[in-house]
Amino acid sequence: MTGAPPWLPDLLFRTDTIARVQAFFGLGHPLPFRIVGLIAATWGVLLAIAFALWLWGRADAYALAAIVTVEALLNLTMNHLLDVARPAGPGIVSYEQIPLDSFPSGHVFTATVVWGLLWARGRIPLSATMLVVTAVAISRLYLGVHYLGDVLAGALLGAVVVWGFQSAWPAVESRLRHLPYSVFVGCGVATCLAAVAAAPLLAAGNSSAWNALGVLTGGSAALLLEYRFIGYQPVAGAEGAVWRRLVVAFPITLVFLVIERTTGEGELALGLLLSALAALWALGGAPALFTWMTRREAAGRRIGSNADPG
Repeated sequence: MTGAPPWLPDLLFRTDTIARVQAFFGLGHPLPFRIVGLIAATWGVLLAIAFALWLWGRADAYALAAIVTVEALLNLTMNHLLDVARPAGPGIVSYEQIPLDSFPSGHVFTATVVWGLLWARGRIPLSATMLVVTAVAISRLYLGVHYLGDVLAGALLGAVVVWGFQSAWPAVESRLRHLPYSVFVGCGVATCLAAVAAAPLLAAGNSSAWNALGVLTGGSAALLLEYRFIGYQPVAGAEGAVWRRLVVAFPITLVFLVIERTTGEGELALGLLLSALAALWALGGAPALFTWMTRREAAGRRIGSNADPG
């Protein structure tokens, strides 16, 4: 069976590929593939931006936030303009019901731009990016929510966006540096207000969209507060100090995720709140804690140096 639109190759939109993937891994085991999918969902994006901020600083975090915004707008536009139904047929199992059209795969698109940009900026090897994108693509096929054409299109579009973004971002970033802080405050406030206004318009079953609004609201506020009041800088050349900070920050972020995942599907407002709090912690609270820890360690070293009679 096929769900191919007339303007795309029929071969890429057959349920046969989905059936083969499900048969290879065995039916009835969706949980591992749902966990893999989180890498490219709202929570995965938040963690990627947070780790970029914690490990490498604002430049990488801002670049990730910007490219994800571009990707989200492109994906939503294409999803609404290109009418491709979700896979369906007697030979496959659909483990999730998603109230959006199928083309392109938003998860693969997101994974490609996030992990592709980290590779393009020299932060991770290309093999890591390819592994993550492939794993996410397989997870979407196994869960029966995308055709092969959907995931291939997501990867291809993501690669194009990374290439274009890398070419244009240095000039954009340079211009942004000269804008007054009040401009960013205005944009942040407008973003938060737009997110609050959009909440009642979201589909009742689309928890991902509610979580995205939470991260968008909390993340915007956190980045503005961090820039103005915290001024976090990663600890250069001190791997032990970096990992001590991650051991503290990551589990707290994970707690928000676990609570949100264990709430009922109907608790959309709670999911939005937890997502917003997670973003506030990951992009604001954790950097504040890291900065305090760095200053305390530096003060301890100064005291020890002054006390050394040699």
